Amino acid sequence: MRRFVTGFLFVLAPWSLQGGIAPYTERPAVDFDHVLKLLEPYGHWERDSQNHWVYRPAQKDYQPMTRGRWHYTDFGWYWEGEEPFSWATDHYGYWVLQADGRWVWRAGSQWHPACVRWAKSGDYVGWSPCRVVADQDRPPEPLQESEDERRWRFLSQKIFWQRVDPAVLAGRLETRDLLEKASPLCHTLVLWRPILRPGPDPKELARSPGGGWQAFSLFSLPSLEHPLPTDRPQGIFAYRPRILQDDDGIQRRISYWQRSSPEVDSHSVSPALAGRPRGETPPTEKPPRRTPLLQFPAATNATKTAEGIRKASMP
Repeated sequence: MRRFVTGFLFVLAPWSLQGGIAPYTERPAVDFDHVLKLLEPYGHWERDSQNHWVYRPAQKDYQPMTRGRWHYTDFGWYWEGEEPFSWATDHYGYWVLQADGRWVWRAGSQWHPACVRWAKSGDYVGWSPCRVVADQDRPPEPLQESEDERRWRFLSQKIFWQRVDPAVLAGRLETRDLLEKASPLCHTLVLWRPILRPGPDPKELARSPGGGWQAFSLFSLPSLEHPLPTDRPQGIFAYRPRILQDDDGIQRRISYWQRSSPEVDSHSVSPALAGRPRGETPPTEKPPRRTPLLQFPAATNATKTAEGIRKASMP
C-alpha cells in the first residue's frame, strides 16, 4: 500500500505543480437553504415520530444505496450513487427505515464518504445505511442478534468492483440467511501507522476472480454544475460542500423553509444569514419559488451517475 500511495502521488505531481489541483481541494461553504433548493424537485419534507424533519424521496418504495458503485479513495470506501440527490443523502446525515417500511433521510452537517456500516458473510460483503459516528480508526460495533434484513444490501465480493443495482444484490430471503453468519467488517490501512478503516480490504477483494485493485484521490467540485477540468489526473470529482449550520440549525432551516424560503444564491451563503449565528432564522424573507415534484428515472447503466459526482480517468 505504501508503494501504491507513493506512485499515486507521483502521478498527481505534474498537475499539482501547474496549479491544477488547487481549485478542487477547497470545499465550498453553503447555507443549508442551497441544499433544500437542490433536493426539492425529488421529494418532500415531513415530520417523523420524534418530530424531526426528514426527507422522503418521491419514488415509491425507494431503497437507498442500491444503485451506484463503490470506489476506494484516500478517504476510504466512497459510494457513488446514481440518484440526483445521492451527493447529499448518502454522505450527510443518515437514512432511517420507518415503521411503514419506507426510507426517509435525516439531514446532517458532516460529510462522510459513505454513511453505512459493513458486514461480511462468506463470500458476500454487506452494507447498511446508518448514522456514522466515526469514519476510521475505530473498531466496528457488533451486529445485533435480530438484524432487519430490509436494512442490508449484500453483494458477492467477486463483483464488488462493478456497478451495483438491485438485480445483482442478494434477495431478502438470502440476505436473512447471510445475516445469520455475518460479522462486522473493517480492514487495516498501513501508512505512517496502522489505521482501522470500515469496509472490506481492497487488496483481498482484488484477489477474487474479476477483482481489480485501484484507488482514487477524491477532489471537490466548486458546485454541482461545475464542469470537469480538461487537464485532470485520475480521480473522483464530487460535490461535497461544507454545511454552515450544525444539525440543530439544519432542523430550524427546514422549519423556516416550510413556511417561506429565502432567495439564496446557488453557490454562496444567503445574504440574509450573513453575520448571524448558525441556524438563526432571519425575520423577513421572500416566499419560496416552488418547483413541481419530479419522479427520477431509474438508471439503466453505469454511465448514468448523479450530476454532482463524476469520475475522471487518465487519457
